[in-house]
Amino acid sequence: MAKYKNNIALKPNSDHWLLSCIIGLMVYFAVLSISGNLSLSKISNQWVSDLSGNITIEIPPVFKEDKKTGIQTIDHELLEGQSDTLIEILGINDKIAKVTPLSKQDLLELINPWLGSNVSNNELPLPALIDVQIKEGNILDIKELEKSLQEHVKEVKVNDHMSWSKDLYKFTSTIKIISATLSISIIILAIMIIIMTIKSRMEVHRSETELLHLLGATDRYIAHQFQSQALHSSFKGTVIGVIAALITLFIISKISSSIDSNIIPEFSLSLKQWGIIAIAPMFISCLLAMITIRITAIKELQKMQ
Repeated sequence: MAKYKNNIALKPNSDHWLLSCIIGLMVYFAVLSISGNLSLSKISNQWVSDLSGNITIEIPPVFKEDKKTGIQTIDHELLEGQSDTLIEILGINDKIAKVTPLSKQDLLELINPWLGSNVSNNELPLPALIDVQIKEGNILDIKELEKSLQEHVKEVKVNDHMSWSKDLYKFTSTIKIISATLSISIIILAIMIIIMTIKSRMEVHRSETELLHLLGATDRYIAHQFQSQALHSSFKGTVIGVIAALITLFIISKISSSIDSNIIPEFSLSLKQWGIIAIAPMFISCLLAMITIRITAIKELQKMQ
């Protein structure tokens, strides 16, 4: 618009490029922090969802001694018999939907990520595990169930995964708090940098500003002179930061998906989440920059009067 024609020669200088670079860096780390938080929430929710409504029955291995060699080995026959007994008892419980014994191969797949694929079932004293799925809407008394099963197999243990879920919740909550703190710190730092940049630019062009005041220009008019260029620098830095962050996240996603391991979770985001981390930082950073620049410029102009 004509009333906002630039009357101050605000040529790009070191402050202009410094603001773009710093804003870009801030947005880059903010996007990584937010996306990491979203991915962590998705992974933890999936883990908890997989475990909710399920309990695990663990039967410790029973050993027998070879009379000839004196070597103790696992009594697989007895262990299988104990497992079959408990499966039969669990199957008649009207609160249980499904009972699934884990095979030797299933057990090996569980420990392979930690011990490697060369370990055989005969080399380790592995317990017998039974996965139990509880009917939806039903609640089992874990202690009572364990007590009743111990009447048939003395050393049996029932694990409802609650302690593990609580530890996971504490861990993810801590990471989220750290991520939120980091994002807030980045925002505060970006605001401080914008304020210092605007103050510096206004001091450099103090004489032109005072002249415009003498000619009757309003504070709003003069503030717009500085706001336009600073906002342009902020937007440029934001775009660069978002693009760099998206490239980094894409590389991380490809690397994590190529790793065949159950220990390292795959980094993945939904299409909606990709859209949020691509668009939201641009909108928020530009809005934040515009408000900060406007308020800072008006306050500095009021001091000059």
